[in-house]
Amino acid sequence: MVTCIGIDFDNTLAHFLTSSTGFFGIFSPYHVPEAQLKETYDAVAHSQQGKGFTFEEMLADVTKMVHTLSSHEEELKKAFGNWLRKNLVLYPDSLSALTRWHDKLHIPICIVTAGAEQYQRQKVELLRIPHDDILVVPHANEKASVTKRLLQRYGRRIVFIDDKESELDHLCEAGISTGDVLKVHINRPDSPYRNQVPKYEHLEVSSLADKLLATALK
Repeated sequence: MVTCIGIDFDNTLAHFLTSSTGFFGIFSPYHVPEAQLKETYDAVAHSQQGKGFTFEEMLADVTKMVHTLSSHEEELKKAFGNWLRKNLVLYPDSLSALTRWHDKLHIPICIVTAGAEQYQRQKVELLRIPHDDILVVPHANEKASVTKRLLQRYGRRIVFIDDKESELDHLCEAGISTGDVLKVHINRPDSPYRNQVPKYEHLEVSSLADKLLATALK
């Protein structure tokens, strides 16, 4: 019996029509060099001292270098929100799968995602998908502690789905057995991690409607 589904968000349930940096275009009227935007984005998104990307933090850093932006901050925040609403979309199989699991099978769904809590929650809530909880970790490959909390809350057996095999490997290395948590790798064609080579064997699916996954959830 499956007690809970833990599922990643980015490139598992949803993706950007362009890319996660497609919003750089909103800075075009202000003549901010793209190289400067990329450097700032990378510094904010991948800082081990920080807690992941937020537009507010990136905008604050860019404004320190391009002082004329200080009088346009509200316009830029609004433009970013509009871009996010237009470009963040669910994969075609996501809503039907989540609805079936949540409403028909009555399996609790916990979205487990890495990044800045504010931004990750904003993205999940923007798409209005069925879920019972959102659990955010600051950095990649830190989902084991959250998964152990889910085991304490729901008991075994949890199904954990992610497009990043290193995240699933991390669960194995943290001593989380397959008997407790079935680790499922979903191979999304646009995932930046689709060519990762796993250290451990995981159930491989190409869709949330995959028969192998449906069988595992029975």
